Amino acid sequence: MTSSSSSPGPRKVKVIDGKPASAEEWKVFFKDYIKTRDFGKHNHSVSVCLYQNPNTKHKLVQKTFGPKQEKHFNREISNLKHLKGCLFIPKLHHIDTSTKTLYLSYCGRRPRHLTDEQKADIRDKLKLLKEQYGLSRNFFYPTHLGFPKRDNITMDHGEMKLIDFGPPWKIATKMK
Repeated sequence: MTSSSSSPGPRKVKVIDGKPASAEEWKVFFKDYIKTRDFGKHNHSVSVCLYQNPNTKHKLVQKTFGPKQEKHFNREISNLKHLKGCLFIPKLHHIDTSTKTLYLSYCGRRPRHLTDEQKADIRDKLKLLKEQYGLSRNFFYPTHLGFPKRDNITMDHGEMKLIDFGPPWKIATKMK
């Protein structure tokens, strides 16, 4: 018995710029994952599902874009690559351009309520996205608060995270 067959951890996949080295390697990695929740179709005909590896408990989000959503798909990829390394957004694991599907790290559940402290934390993160990464939203909800709608906020082990970086988000300035 080799040590790799007895290892309980997830398979290691070589990732380059958010993508595995090959589509074949991704298929081998993802084959152990089981769909645990279908969130249905959202704005822009985007289907979102949650997958989990039953052995490792690792979770991934599969986000599939509809046939007329090329711009949304491409903008989200561009923004996620631009934000690579940012700790409070999903990590881009794989891109399947043939099906317009993204595989992202799971960032937790949407909070039912936000405290004033959590709202301040989100505002700080939005400010950081603009100042450090040159990224901003061209609309907010509610507008007078400069705050994104709750659908774009998740909580993972007490940490607030921002999700969904499609067309409303844009790179506001050229970053060095």
